[in-house]
Amino acid sequence: MGPLITIAIPTFNRAELLKVCVATSLAQTYQDFELLVSDNASTDETGKVLSEFTDRRLRVIRQKENIGLLGNWNACLNEARGKYVVLLSDDDGIDPDFLERCIAFVERERDLPIVVGLTQRHSISDGRILPAAGSQKFETGIWDGADILLELLRGRMTVQLCTVLLRADLLRSKGGFLADFCYAPDYAAIATLLLEGKVGLLNERCGTYAFHHNSQTSAFSIDVLLKDLEKLADLISSIADRTVKDPRKREQIKLNAKRYLSLNVAFLLIESCKAGISVSELSSVLWRWHRQLPAAAAIYSLRMAKLFAIRLVPAPAIRGVRRLLEPVNSH
Repeated sequence: MGPLITIAIPTFNRAELLKVCVATSLAQTYQDFELLVSDNASTDETGKVLSEFTDRRLRVIRQKENIGLLGNWNACLNEARGKYVVLLSDDDGIDPDFLERCIAFVERERDLPIVVGLTQRHSISDGRILPAAGSQKFETGIWDGADILLELLRGRMTVQLCTVLLRADLLRSKGGFLADFCYAPDYAAIATLLLEGKVGLLNERCGTYAFHHNSQTSAFSIDVLLKDLEKLADLISSIADRTVKDPRKREQIKLNAKRYLSLNVAFLLIESCKAGISVSELSSVLWRWHRQLPAAAAIYSLRMAKLFAIRLVPAPAIRGVRRLLEPVNSH
């Protein structure tokens, strides 16, 4: 029998989603786990839904008052009895054999800091399933964590927190989910443990992450999101300076941490344009983040140029250009 694992579900006012999440989590093929639910002072039928489950592995804690998203994450981490913890949002799901596949690594390499699995994404707004992207360089196995971090920073794998097995005591010793991050505390935790040494990689789909436009992070301004990602790049560079002995690999990590920021500058600007960001706000954001734009444009050059033109060029001018091009296009 391997070590006890905690599947931790922080929840707030999502009773119906929680019911499905708990039921599917209890269906794991690996049996030695506890299912911990931290109810963040819900006002819906969360308590009633949880009372319907009789499985002895389920343990529920209820917060007396809402302690915020990050506070509830850390409550889950601090209350976890398992050596390892999986933090699972109430609208996400893990495959039935996820824990079993993770334990195979832990039994081979004692005290692994982290096991990373791939995540497919489910768009709640239109029902689309975006398949998990896997590394073309690394197969399922045990690898140097710095190499796996580089794959993530280069955008070669899709990984979300729900398909990551974290060593609980090690993450606690690092401060848990850091309070100075509002958008990227999950990636900060993952990056920190990846730079601890050898790690497990499941280069295959292990679960599903739900994304939608009414999440808590969607309320943040683009500047808040980008500043958080800038802090993430700085944190990764700082840890790499202390832990990565190979100077070439260390510089690669620092360079790609900056590139990761640029990639997200491009992505968030594109998404903001699609959402109808005002010309004045877009101009202001472009000015504040202009140092990242050359690298961002190299990543998404055509898409950025088109969307920026639509937002920044007056509509009459665009219509005039289209009229001028009509005789050319007709031939």
